[in-house]
Amino acid sequence: MKAKQSSSPDKAVLLDRDGVTNVDHGNVGRPKDFRFAPATQPGRADFALWSPEMATPGGVQSYMWRLWEVLAAINETHGSRINGLSLMDTPESLAAWANPVTSRPIGSSGRKLRFMRRALGTAHSADCVIVGHLHLAPAAWLARRLGRIKRYVVVLHGIEAWKRGTLAQRFGLRHADTVVATTHYTAQTCAAVNGLPSHNFRVIPLCAEPVPAVPDPNFVLDGAFPVLFVGRLAQTEKYKGLETLMQAVSRLNDSKIPCKLHVIGDGDDRTHLHALAQSLGLSDSTIRFHGRVNDAALQAAYASAKVFAMPSAKEGFGIVFIEAMRHGVVCVGGAHGGTPEVFSDGITGCLVPYGDAVALAKCLQRLADDPELRDRLAKAGRQRFEEEFTFPIFLTRWSALIRANQRVAV
Repeated sequence: MKAKQSSSPDKAVLLDRDGVTNVDHGNVGRPKDFRFAPATQPGRADFALWSPEMATPGGVQSYMWRLWEVLAAINETHGSRINGLSLMDTPESLAAWANPVTSRPIGSSGRKLRFMRRALGTAHSADCVIVGHLHLAPAAWLARRLGRIKRYVVVLHGIEAWKRGTLAQRFGLRHADTVVATTHYTAQTCAAVNGLPSHNFRVIPLCAEPVPAVPDPNFVLDGAFPVLFVGRLAQTEKYKGLETLMQAVSRLNDSKIPCKLHVIGDGDDRTHLHALAQSLGLSDSTIRFHGRVNDAALQAAYASAKVFAMPSAKEGFGIVFIEAMRHGVVCVGGAHGGTPEVFSDGITGCLVPYGDAVALAKCLQRLADDPELRDRLAKAGRQRFEEEFTFPIFLTRWSALIRANQRVAV
């Protein structure tokens, strides 16, 4: 019997873990009362998390840690038994990753057969599994057929869910008790292209890290009007709109509007982007590639930016936006995909058409010329962050979904 689902978008699901390693990371700059240490308990778990990857930087990885923290909180509050598996991470990388939850999922070191043996074995069975990626949904369906789990919830991130999945993926989605997306755009697109019933989808927005790193006081973005971009500089990430942003900044400087673009991130497209900067006439005074930076420097970058811009073609959500909104920085994004659900044009941020450098330059010029507009949008964005994208709200939404699943007999 499948769980009856509520139509409320703020319902969500949770999972438990079993047989994990306890590691003490010291609080990593977080208050002591934030630390969780879920008990390692033998036997069937109440909830489990199956993650694609956690111990590397990235939006998906950050999402997995937030879900793990939700489970830890449920464990501490209600005594639910939990366990976790991660496909790509090694046990050592998971143990070394700074996070206030001292126990960790079990890493499979990128070995799919090892992950499957654990997922389908009795030692890691669970009543309900949160499946952290569409690619793992077929394994959850099989585990339920074998009686290893009773229910499972599939998490969608964005781009992977906007196209028709494989037969096995569609089967895994169709038989999931709930499918959770971060935006209505992703939920509706996935349902449409895969021929799935929309009533089985729930929307739960992402949240920012509960306690971010303390900003590095020595890391400050220079320039009269610093604009920040954060993302991977990879050929596969061209849709993020960095090239269009560089063209817009070049236009502004040609018009004698002092604007300096700060780019944080690295990847296989960096050489091309450096060459593009030169061809656009962008010098050290108008653009700086910082490469990868640590968390303290990243928080300092958000804090000292005037504008955060990522004018992408589509975003599943864009966790970097809410990091900027937390710091009271105006966001400029593409008017496509899930971004308009994170902030609204002219109310809590600015939206521009993808690939339109002229429109983007005009938007940035307006923000540079009108400090009152910039301040109003920044304050409204900060308020929206507090109302929608904090960890306590995320915890409440996911806990509600979990409790809803627990109440249903299977």
